[in-house]
Amino acid sequence: MTGASERSSTGRRFHLLELVGQGAFGDVYLAEQDSGSGFRRKVALKLLNQDAARIRDAGRRMRDEARILGRLAHRNIVTVLDLVQVDTRWAVVMDYVPGADLERVLEALEVTGESVPLPAALEVGAAVLDALDAAYATDDGTGRPLGVIHRDIKPSNVRLTPDGDLKVLDFGVARFSLDSREASTRAVGWIGTERYMSPERILKVGESSAGDVYAAAATVAELVLGRPLGRTPAIADQHAEFLRLGLEEVRARLSLSTDDADRVIDALRAALDADPAARPTARALSDTFDALARGIPGESLRQFARRVVPVVDARLGRLPVQASGVLSEGGASSQPPAAATVIPPDDDEEEPPLPERGPPLVATGVLVLLTVVAALVVVVVRWDVGVPEADAPPRAVPVMAPASPAPLPEPAAPGPEPTPEPLAAMPEPAPSPEVAVPAARPKAPAPRVAPSVVAPAPRLDRAQIALKDASALSLTCGDVSAQGTASVRITNFPAGTCRVQATWLGTEVATDLVIDRVRGFQCVVEGGVLRCS
Repeated sequence: MTGASERSSTGRRFHLLELVGQGAFGDVYLAEQDSGSGFRRKVALKLLNQDAARIRDAGRRMRDEARILGRLAHRNIVTVLDLVQVDTRWAVVMDYVPGADLERVLEALEVTGESVPLPAALEVGAAVLDALDAAYATDDGTGRPLGVIHRDIKPSNVRLTPDGDLKVLDFGVARFSLDSREASTRAVGWIGTERYMSPERILKVGESSAGDVYAAAATVAELVLGRPLGRTPAIADQHAEFLRLGLEEVRARLSLSTDDADRVIDALRAALDADPAARPTARALSDTFDALARGIPGESLRQFARRVVPVVDARLGRLPVQASGVLSEGGASSQPPAAATVIPPDDDEEEPPLPERGPPLVATGVLVLLTVVAALVVVVVRWDVGVPEADAPPRAVPVMAPASPAPLPEPAAPGPEPTPEPLAAMPEPAPSPEVAVPAARPKAPAPRVAPSVVAPAPRLDRAQIALKDASALSLTCGDVSAQGTASVRITNFPAGTCRVQATWLGTEVATDLVIDRVRGFQCVVEGGVLRCS
C-alpha cells in the first residue's frame, strides 16, 4: 500500500480552534492536526469559504496555490505542508504563523498615534522583496525559473510574528509557469488590489515581476505614512505628479539628515516609476533597503515586533474568534467541493425549549374555520328573515357545516353535539352585531409564541468593490457609506444588505449586495444591469 493510500485509509482529523483570517477564496483556521498514533501539531488550515463555489476557478486556484507554495522553500514565504480534502472540502495545510498582518499592525499604531520606525519599515520591504525574488527564480524542476508573480502584495498579505519573522501570504492569484496548474491565467478585470497596482497593471498593458516591486515599495511607503499611498492615475504625466506629492509627504515624515532622506526617497522613486523597465529588480531593491536600514538610527524590525505585535489585538479591542468542530480527511475529487459548516461557540449553547403547543395545527384551523362559517351563516339568515325586536324571542337557525371531501378531524376532547334548544329557551339576542360561538365547538387556545429578539447585525472590518471604467462608485451599508471612482473600500460597517450605485460610461446603475464577511467583489455591467460577485 502506498503512503497516500495509507493516509487516505487512516485519515487525519483537524480540530478547529480559532478563525484567524478571511479571504476572497478561503477562511484560515488555527487547527490541531491529529495524524493518529498520538502525533498532534498545530497548523493553519485554509478552507474554501461558503461563497467560493460561486467564484469561477476558486477551487482550482486554491489547489494551484498549494502546488506552487509546496515548491517554494524560503524563510519569508509561508510553508505549505499538504493539499487535502476534509469532509469533501478542499483545504491547504500550512505552518501556523502566530502574530498579526501588517494592516492590523498599522491600525493598532493609529490607535496610539505611533508609526512604524523607518529601519523596521525598510527591513519589511527587504524581506518581502527577498520572498518575491525567491519565488520568481525557483527552479521549476526542468532547469527553468518558475517565474512566480504574486500580483497582490499589500500589508494584509504580509504577516509579522512576535519575534520579528516575516511571511508573505496568499499566492491565490499568483501567475506562474507550471504544467500541473489548473486555473486559467486569463484575467477578467483586474487581479490584485487597486491601490497597490502599478500603472501598467491598472492599464492592463503588461504583467511582470516589476509590478510586484512597485507593490512592495508602495507597502513600505504606507508603513512610513501610516496610510496607503493611494491609487495611481496611471497616465505617465499624472502619475509623475501623484508620485511627487506622495514622496514629499514621505520625506516630511523622515527625521533624517538630508543625505539619508535623499537616499530613501530615491530608492522609493525608482521602485515606483511609471516605466516598469526603469524599476530595479526585487533583489537589487532588497539590497538597497537592507543597507539603508542598517545605516539609519531607530528601532529594528525585531525590536519593533517584540514590542508591538503581542498587543495588537488588545489595542484594537479584538477577542479571538473561537471555532469548534472536527474535519476529517477524505478522498480527493476533481469537482468543486461543497462548503462545510463550522459551528462557532455561541451556537453550542443549549437551544431554548419550544413553546407549548395546543391541539394539532390542522384540527385547530378546522375549528376556527367552522366557527367563522357558523357565525356568518347566522348573521346572513337573521338579516334575511328580519332581526326580531328586543322583546321577541329569536328564531332558531340551524348551522350547517360546509361539505368536505374527507372527514374533518375533531378536536382533542370533543363534547357531544348539542341538541338545539326550544325556541323559547334561546337567549335574547345581544344588542351588538357580535355572534356568540357555540359552546359545542370551543376555540382552542392559540399556541404561545416565544418573543423574538433581533440581535444587532455584526460589524465587519472591511470590504471592497471594484467596477472597471466607473467614473463614480458608492457603497452604503447601514449607517456607513464610502465613495470612490473605480474602486471603493468600506470599513467598520454592519453586515447585511448593502447598496451599490455607480456611474458607468455615463450610465447610472445600481444593485443590492449582501456582505456577510470580509471580502472583495468585482462588479460588471451586463445589458445595463450591475452585478457584483
